[in-house]
Amino acid sequence: MPLVQSIDGVYSLYQNRQGSQGHESTVLPMTVAPRGDPPSTDPVDAPAQGACRQGPLGWTRKPVAVAREIMSVPVVTLAASAPLVQAWMVMRSRRFRHLPIVSDFKTLVGMISDVDLLHAWHGTEGRVLPPFPLVREVMAREVITATPDTPGQEIIEVMLHEHIGAVPILDDRHHPVGILTTTDILRALLNRAPLGLGT
Repeated sequence: MPLVQSIDGVYSLYQNRQGSQGHESTVLPMTVAPRGDPPSTDPVDAPAQGACRQGPLGWTRKPVAVAREIMSVPVVTLAASAPLVQAWMVMRSRRFRHLPIVSDFKTLVGMISDVDLLHAWHGTEGRVLPPFPLVREVMAREVITATPDTPGQEIIEVMLHEHIGAVPILDDRHHPVGILTTTDILRALLNRAPLGLGT
């Protein structure tokens, strides 16, 4: 599976945590969308790009094969040095459940979710946070990512296996260029895209 795992900003091959033989991953080249076909900036239409096409008899199915065709763009990120309350404000105002966290160089260094915020505020993980915590003190540092060319089927399989609700999509410089969430997958299915499952 051409997915990559980032731990503390160090990128390595994603491995099946069940440890079964013959399931080691391979990484495809990380490439961004062609310059001649930029992604839509419409937050409603963008996630469903390529899901359907119009033929002479009306709308027909078009298999969605790769992440760039169903991911949400542009992706909203937050600096690791930002106050934690800012993450809460962004996620609340935008109705996000996941937020990629970047370094000063805009490379992905972590991920924060609504569950992380709940644990931070209620102390359910046993951590003692300072009075005004920063995002880096709460974010998950182990993040599974994909490229724009990663097959959608492989991303879905990993999301199910790892019980995660979002996968950041990175370019070859480890900059987030999109994000694929369960909502994006459901939206693609709603648009009658078969997602290439089982092919």
